[in-house]
Amino acid sequence: MTELALVGWMALIGFAVLSPLWGRVSPLGIGAMAFPTGVAAYVLASLLLLTAGAGFSTVAALGVASGVALVVVFVWGRNPQTPSTTILATIGVVVAASAAVAIVLQNVHVTRLTADSVRYLATADALETSGSLDGVNPWDLRMRHLGAPLLHTGGVVAGRGYLASVAALLAASGLATAAWVAWEGFLMWATPLRWRWLLLGATAALLISTNRWLYHAFYVNGHMAMGTLLMVGVGATWVAARRCVWVLLIPAAVAFSALPPWRPEATVTGAVFLIPLISVVAIPIGLRWGLAAPFLATTVLWHGIAYPSRALAGDLGVFGPAYGNLFVAGGILVLLAVASVPAVRRVAVYAPWVMLAGLAGYVGVSAAQSPRTLEASLAATGSNLAVSGLWGVYWWVVPLFIVGALLVVRFQLQSMWTMSMFGYALALLAFVYLREGEYRVGTGDSGSRMLVHAALVVIVYVVLAAAAALAGETVADEAQLPAGSGNIRGGERSRLRGVA
Repeated sequence: MTELALVGWMALIGFAVLSPLWGRVSPLGIGAMAFPTGVAAYVLASLLLLTAGAGFSTVAALGVASGVALVVVFVWGRNPQTPSTTILATIGVVVAASAAVAIVLQNVHVTRLTADSVRYLATADALETSGSLDGVNPWDLRMRHLGAPLLHTGGVVAGRGYLASVAALLAASGLATAAWVAWEGFLMWATPLRWRWLLLGATAALLISTNRWLYHAFYVNGHMAMGTLLMVGVGATWVAARRCVWVLLIPAAVAFSALPPWRPEATVTGAVFLIPLISVVAIPIGLRWGLAAPFLATTVLWHGIAYPSRALAGDLGVFGPAYGNLFVAGGILVLLAVASVPAVRRVAVYAPWVMLAGLAGYVGVSAAQSPRTLEASLAATGSNLAVSGLWGVYWWVVPLFIVGALLVVRFQLQSMWTMSMFGYALALLAFVYLREGEYRVGTGDSGSRMLVHAALVVIVYVVLAAAAALAGETVADEAQLPAGSGNIRGGERSRLRGVA
């Protein structure tokens, strides 16, 4: 089987899973999210096969994902309001573009490999050849988990050892998803057309001209996939809540649910971005459960069943990383339970603040015990952001715009973005004490590489804030207001209450 067939298959799975969106979401949004949704579905199917001991293979996992996707099509995906020509044209464009990228990148060797990449590919080969976790080196499983290896098991099938196009396709999908979310914001605020193209053009130019973001589009690792999945999760949820198009929670839930097995810190990262979303009263409580439940299920499946059976013993203490992730899932479960009780549901809107306080407290206590670790990590991170990490002006320009946006503009459901960003910044500091050493200077530093996870989310927030400012939006964020607060326009308040 060729790489062309594999990436096309993933894209088609994504379209099938997203079939309920037709007629409710623009073709741009569906087309942008199709490939990462297909990748997420494949990862989830792989995890299910590996956990059940049913015999993993790339083709088997794609088959399972295809079966589930077809059920979605036949049960929920039929929408006669959408012309077949529109559906076929969108699918054709995405599949053809994916095929073109696959053909080019198989022949133009721009793939980037490091020592970490080699370990990921060794795990991919072990998974494909053994059909289980038994052949995977326990140390590699502990340090790198399964996301990136699963992304490249298809490369073993194709005979090359890796898929040259998959990271680039995820980067393109993430950028397209960011553009779609921004465009939805432009439509909400009636942003003048010249400003729409100026903001989108500046955003694309900044990302594509940034060495590290572009590098990860061709790098055998899992960072770009994480960044794209988080962009889909946060972006789709925000548009869903703003427009009450709740079917958009499907790609968001799929994206978040695929995160836990990706990297050692992926569950915490997913929780940091998810908690501000499920704390929003504009989302009906049942749908908040629907958004979070797949993430919780995957966390239990991976950290509670599959991973402990193969990980190194030292990783499995009560307060170790494996079971620590289960505690994180338990915290989300408590939040949802509180939000489900009418008498106290308003307390749930403060959950993001509790999350920030908890992360800050952990960093503070850890720093008091080992201040040198934090000092060295902050110094290394500062150097990487400024020069050594090859981020160019990205982390000079974007934070300045974020500060400016926070000072001059407020828009509805802004906390979905701001609380996620602040939470992730604190999480990066917390990760210093959850790894085997402090951050270091250089492009290979994991702290610098993990910035890719948030790169799209932060810049989309800046674009949305700019659009809101142009429209004179000053609406306070319902998610951060106690009951009875009065800074929301009457129509918006009525709408939000109607779905709370």
